[in-house]
Amino acid sequence: DKPSLEDRQKLFAYYLKEVQYDANSVKIDRLARITVGNTPADIANIVREAALISVRNKKTVISMKEIDDARERIALGIKRRIKVREEEKWQIAYHEAGHAIITYLLVPTQDVFKITITPRGHTGGATWTPEREEIFIRDKNKLLGEIKTCLGSYAAEKIKLETTTAGVDMDFQEAMYIAHNMVWRWGMGKSGIIGNFHALDTSKFISEETKGRLDNDVQDILNTCLKEVRE
Repeated sequence: DKPSLEDRQKLFAYYLKEVQYDANSVKIDRLARITVGNTPADIANIVREAALISVRNKKTVISMKEIDDARERIALGIKRRIKVREEEKWQIAYHEAGHAIITYLLVPTQDVFKITITPRGHTGGATWTPEREEIFIRDKNKLLGEIKTCLGSYAAEKIKLETTTAGVDMDFQEAMYIAHNMVWRWGMGKSGIIGNFHALDTSKFISEETKGRLDNDVQDILNTCLKEVRE
């Protein structure tokens, strides 16, 4: 299992012993709270990367700034040095703002930690919204919140730009994946059809009518979420 809050405190204490850090700036209890979901390897990488960043910046100790920079680099990818047109910057800004606003308003289990329009990894920008605490079982409300966060980008683009971009590709993929599982596996569709249909050979045991109703339920979840997000 991934480490608990107490485990993460012990891991940070262990790895920070290997480096020089500013104890007034780097608080181990805070580090443990803001790294929900991180593995022991992730924590080791954060400390190692923070040390490298400190060396590059010609600093003799690690501060919280280097820790935060390391977390961003690991979670979001390396900054790409490409020139982005002014129009594209606005598109990216509204896209990411959509994610952030919906997370803040509708998903209380997550924090908006970082928003950037600097291209990182394969994306033009990023909104980083880590969990506030460990969640072992995602209920229907949690799943709907995740879908709404995904759709925030699409809604914001449509409202502010009166068009949408291909930047919603991964957002749609994630939203549809969650909505599909809610209906096809977990009995959360509007029609009331229940069962884990992924456990069956769909070509033999599920009628086309049932498949159609399940797909309609998926679209109902997506469009209901989108309506709330737009409002």
